[in-house]
Amino acid sequence: MKRLLKVIIMLSMVVVGAGLAMADDNTASARSFTCSGGTATSPTIIPAGTYTHVTVTGICRILGAVTGPAIGPGGTEVVTNCSAASGPVNVLGGLTIAPNGFLDAGSCAPTVNVSGGLAVGSGGGLVLGCSPFLVVAPPTPPFPSLCPGITTSNIIKGGVTATQPTTLIFHSNTIYGGLSVQGGGGGVNCDSNPNLSAAFDGTSATYTDFEDNTISGGVSISGLESCWFGIFRSRVNGSVSVTNNTFADPDATEVATNEVNGNLTCLGNSPAAQIGDSQGSPNIVTGQKLGECAKL
Repeated sequence: MKRLLKVIIMLSMVVVGAGLAMADDNTASARSFTCSGGTATSPTIIPAGTYTHVTVTGICRILGAVTGPAIGPGGTEVVTNCSAASGPVNVLGGLTIAPNGFLDAGSCAPTVNVSGGLAVGSGGGLVLGCSPFLVVAPPTPPFPSLCPGITTSNIIKGGVTATQPTTLIFHSNTIYGGLSVQGGGGGVNCDSNPNLSAAFDGTSATYTDFEDNTISGGVSISGLESCWFGIFRSRVNGSVSVTNNTFADPDATEVATNEVNGNLTCLGNSPAAQIGDSQGSPNIVTGQKLGECAKL
């Protein structure tokens, strides 16, 4: 029995050692990657792999699941831009969306993990993560879909910082280091956004939306000017601040069904923060509900 145990232990050590060697090889072979070029209807694809840093200067996409099931009214909406499957994208350092760059890392439900923080520059856009909830701005047929009815579980370490971005749409991500969005939004209008419309297989305005995320480090959304904004069903370990934002849709600034371990502050927004037509529930807050969010 002792001899058998020794053999099992030695085999286990060999297997574990091989796994560690493979991980070391992946890390050692990692390189930086810059995604450039592309158009709204023909984005440049970021291949699956492990990278030291990823910078997006063009219009880019990360593939994930193959075309999903029929969704939308009567099951008539099908995601058609996910024509091939792909593996995960792991970034050991930072992921940067350069000014005017755009990355669709959501519509095909890819796996994306970032260890060194995520930054979005002026005019940049990012769709990250996927969950089955249908969110469209403005909410009119044919109801463009966010992703093929799949829930992702991406992890972002190092926080998210966006300065004057055009659009941010985050679904089902875990973020360590907080989330900050300062300014941007594309203007107080609901004009069609070509990048979002192509990603979602239908006409979509410019908007910013955070749903079903877990965020450690707090959330600050300030100075956005766009069509619509909402934050729903997110768990935030830290305070949440939604201040001085202006949106064209009278049903915007929807803040509902969140769990906040800190204060929830909403001030100077137009329209004022509301649950709106989201059919959401009041937010659960351990600290204070302040300003427009006092009754939310």
